[in-house]
Amino acid sequence: MSPTDSTPVHGYGATAVGVELSNCTPDDAASVFDVLGTAYPTDRDGGERPDPAATVWPATVQVAEATGEAARPAPTPLTAAVTADLQGGPQALTRLRATLDAAFRVEEVSTTSGDQEQVQHLRLTSASGHPA
Repeated sequence: MSPTDSTPVHGYGATAVGVELSNCTPDDAASVFDVLGTAYPTDRDGGERPDPAATVWPATVQVAEATGEAARPAPTPLTAAVTADLQGGPQALTRLRATLDAAFRVEEVSTTSGDQEQVQHLRLTSASGHPA
């Protein structure tokens, strides 16, 4: 049986992805969230800046409603590498990952698969032509 939009996937709906950013500056976290927030609805307010006192910045991204070309953003610069942990259903992760791949250089550090979910541990850096 495959999950539907209303079937929870470890706390997330089948079209939602939990994103946690860490090991980066608040500005780099904001750059990643700006890319995701332009492409998909998230639980972060538009223009919300990550708290500089935090060390991990979370968001939930609803990938069922991509906003057209925004889901394929231009390369986005980062000042240094960003650790991104993604959790959700395989189809939702594939969709979100395509957006990240368009904006950043993405290195998959590890992936863990469960019954109806996956956890991906990624390292994001600037795509070609940008520093970091």
